[in-house]
Amino acid sequence: RIDDASWRGVEVGSLSLSVESLRGAAQATLAIPDLRVSGQGRIRAAESPALTANVVFDASPLASLATLMPRGVPLGGSISGSLELDMPLGAPETTTIEAQVEALALTSGRFSAQSRGPFALRVRGSRVEVQGLGLQGPGLSLEVSGSIGTVSSAPLALRASASVDLAE
Repeated sequence: RIDDASWRGVEVGSLSLSVESLRGAAQATLAIPDLRVSGQGRIRAAESPALTANVVFDASPLASLATLMPRGVPLGGSISGSLELDMPLGAPETTTIEAQVEALALTSGRFSAQSRGPFALRVRGSRVEVQGLGLQGPGLSLEVSGSIGTVSSAPLALRASASVDLAE
């Protein structure tokens, strides 16, 4: 257990990590109560070495991610959902991350929006897919599904519809 932990200038609070190793595999359990995050992971060292993990966000505050935003851009709100990670250690570029977001509330400066319902995100290699993302905020309605590449040569295949009330 680590009290008063911080990462990149962000106060994380207490962090609890336990690791158990048996028969060529390590099992880890993580809890960060102040961020309302918990998770479990496993590293296989034998045939097909890989890291797999499951992380749960229970109304986790987004302010802790503000350091990832451009300087001076505030970030607030919360997220609830889960994230599954599967990373082959011999080929990390084929990592798959699947997130099921049950609820999302965002604030940044004068902007605010909430998800209309659950949606899914998937990262596989150099592709990011989003399914069923619907955001609603003052003067804004946005629906997005499809995929984008994370490299310049990757295709863009997104369907988006937006409604903006410029008076708000």
